[in-house]
Amino acid sequence: MTTLLPGNIVYAGPITCTETHAYKSLGHFILEKYKSFGTQTVMIDAVTGQEYTAKYMYDSVVRMAHVLQHLGVKPGDVVGLSSENNVRFAITLFASFAVNATVAPLNVTYSEREVHHAINLSKPKVMFASNLTVDLIAKVA
Repeated sequence: MTTLLPGNIVYAGPITCTETHAYKSLGHFILEKYKSFGTQTVMIDAVTGQEYTAKYMYDSVVRMAHVLQHLGVKPGDVVGLSSENNVRFAITLFASFAVNATVAPLNVTYSEREVHHAINLSKPKVMFASNLTVDLIAKVA
C-alpha cells in the first residue's frame, strides 16, 4: 500500500528485494553485459541501418575509457557530451560510466547562451562534440 507522508514523501512499505549484484558501477554492468552477448547485434543506427555487435561496443567502450583516462578523467569528474543520438554518443557515454565519471549531456539544439550556461554549471573536465555542435562548443568553451 502506497501512502503519502507529510512533506510529500511517498512511502510504499519495506523493500523486499533480496537480489544482489556484483557490479561495481553502471559502467562495469554495461561492459559485463556486452561481454555476455558476444557477436549479437546490440545497436542499430536508425539512419544508416548499420548494426553494431556487443563485441564491437565492448571493444570501443574500453578503448574510449582508456582515452578518457589518458586525458586525466578520474572518478567523479564531469565529461561533457554534445552529440546527436548515435553510436559515438553511446560509446562515449558508456566509457564515461566505465571510468566512474559523471556525464553532462548538452542538447544539440541548445543556443549559444544555453551551451554557455550548461558548461558553466557542469564544469566538464573534458568536452566531446559532434560535427554538428563542435563549432558552437569551441566558440563557447
